[in-house]
Amino acid sequence: ADSEIRALVRRTASEQPRQKLSASEVVKNVDKFRQEGYFFSRELVTPGGGHIAVRLPSRSTGRTHCLAIGVSGWIEEIQRNEAKIVKLMRRAIRSVGLDTKTESAPER
Repeated sequence: ADSEIRALVRRTASEQPRQKLSASEVVKNVDKFRQEGYFFSRELVTPGGGHIAVRLPSRSTGRTHCLAIGVSGWIEEIQRNEAKIVKLMRRAIRSVGLDTKTESAPER
């Protein structure tokens, strides 16, 4: 829930005062992740770095948190190959028996 995200951002900000986090920006990024099934982090952690995270499909295990896999690299390379990387990551997820179609994310 967005209220949980905002609480985590406040906690992180109190523990890491140098880390400049905006709760609204984090909620916006999580919404994009929920909609698209993946998120492209552009220089959010490492200057010049990019990271694509693809959500792993949920299982009915009672767990409340989602998991993801990711690919990181220099932003120019990741950005140039974004669609290909996402497609390959989704294919890899399916190849181990997890169905990415169960999520709301569109296949690209």
